[in-house]
Amino acid sequence: MAVGDNNLFAGTKDRGVFLSTDNGTSWTAVNNGLTGNDVSSLAAYNGNLFAGTGIGVSLSTNNGTTWNAINTGLPKDTIDTTLYTKSIFFLAVHDTMVFAGTEDGVFCTTNNGTSWTAVNDGLMDYVLCFAANDSNIFVGTDNKGVWRQPLSDISTATKPQNSLPEQFSFNLLTRNLSNRSVTISFSLPRSGQVKLKVYNLSGHLITTLLDKPIAAGPHNVSWDTRNVASGCYMVRMQAGANTQVKAIPLFR
Repeated sequence: MAVGDNNLFAGTKDRGVFLSTDNGTSWTAVNNGLTGNDVSSLAAYNGNLFAGTGIGVSLSTNNGTTWNAINTGLPKDTIDTTLYTKSIFFLAVHDTMVFAGTEDGVFCTTNNGTSWTAVNDGLMDYVLCFAANDSNIFVGTDNKGVWRQPLSDISTATKPQNSLPEQFSFNLLTRNLSNRSVTISFSLPRSGQVKLKVYNLSGHLITTLLDKPIAAGPHNVSWDTRNVASGCYMVRMQAGANTQVKAIPLFR
């Protein structure tokens, strides 16, 4: 089970993930795009929900409404290496790291599942449970007892090379004329609350594209303008102490 954004989530055997917004009085299945319905573990972190299944990890950024597989770097299944990853026995969050236990040891992501890195230090066994303190992680295995590894070693092993921007940036990308959308890109040097809003020239709010915590790194947000009148609009982005405004001309 996991709690995120005041919602309660439950993973089930063979029936995927269920969501309760009323403290468990009622439940609704939220499995659109979920890879594998045998859910062994859930973890919520920074507005994201991770689900570990018999064939890898899936991520939802919208409280389970939709899911995407995030398995780059996780071990492949020996039967069909083109389709499946091995079973995930646990997911756990510590600080800014998400850990996954597999039959080939422990894997870690520091970029919300974009990539996973093995942090086994020679451990190759079914890893079934996890705990951490300020200095070490501890994992319980199927055949080799309890293993310990310093967090400093894991931070060094998983640190992306030149993956995080040094400063805040905000740009407008070329409009897609086929579906009348505008892509807005931004990069964050650290995680934080991001507000992305569109106004007309009179200062009236047209739409809110983002208003939630966002992880550090590069991001793209799409604005569907099919029902928006022609004219010039202002996109205002606020991230921490940084605020920028850019103009978008929309003329059909």
